Amino acid sequence: MGHRGMAAPRISVIIVSDYAAKGVKDWSDELACAQAFAAQDIAEPVDILVVGGAAAAAEPPPLLPADGRLLLLPHHRSTALRDAAVEATAGALVAVVEADCLPAPDWLRRLVAVLDRTPDCQAVSGRTIYREDSAFMRIATLLDRGFVERGSAGRTSHVSTNGALYRRDFLQRFPFPEEANPFVAGWQRNDAILRAGSHIEVEPAAVMRHAYSGFGFERDLRRNVGFRDARVWGRGGGLGNVLRVWRHRNRLEREDLKRLGTQRLRRFDWPLVPPIMLLRRLLELPGIRAGLRDGAKLQRTGYR
Repeated sequence: MGHRGMAAPRISVIIVSDYAAKGVKDWSDELACAQAFAAQDIAEPVDILVVGGAAAAAEPPPLLPADGRLLLLPHHRSTALRDAAVEATAGALVAVVEADCLPAPDWLRRLVAVLDRTPDCQAVSGRTIYREDSAFMRIATLLDRGFVERGSAGRTSHVSTNGALYRRDFLQRFPFPEEANPFVAGWQRNDAILRAGSHIEVEPAAVMRHAYSGFGFERDLRRNVGFRDARVWGRGGGLGNVLRVWRHRNRLEREDLKRLGTQRLRRFDWPLVPPIMLLRRLLELPGIRAGLRDGAKLQRTGYR
């Protein structure tokens, strides 16, 4: 897959971390993701770019695959890293992927095929999963990641921020807004994409596995979801606004269950759905309360 000394590949992959785990950075997620893209079963070269903040320069960089490059930028926000990294790529098609995701070997080939056969399509997402070896993981996968899917391949209303393939000019036309919280910034960008009437699709046969590191990850994720939901649907403080935000989130999750539940869940998973949804609402409460306060930021979060 080597391409040095040749014309620039038409496919670039940007790998960026949106989550800063505690402890010393060991680059293991970035390296595993880069290796997975180097092993993609696509019959053309791919340029792989691992992007990190300038603070990561003090840590030993990863030993990347032959087609991989490392770019350290003077940014802290993951959304700023994503946008700035596009300028360091040359591909007409650009995949932007979170570092704690591992694509199946055919992920890139399937998404490229969608854009090649659909000239009007500007971006395409795949299906994101956690592990699927337990009822909790299957339910969490559907409720956290199913919003992109429609139940089959075709047009959708969301671009997955953890992994999608874009046409380069489209990606440059829709940068993330200047917003500190990446969950809020992602929603704002997706809203701009929809208001522009853009043609975006999903290909569920292209599967990517997102890391899931336990209760600490779940708690931080739910706090950020609650914060974003409060910024989107909240109308000030008070219990009434908390309940309003919860109602919106419950409605969206019920829609996802109705649309995807028969495909993604097993019969004995369903009794666990209500208590899991209740737990999620409780974990979101600190984020909702912060999001309902004007000018507040979500403190002590690993997302950046």
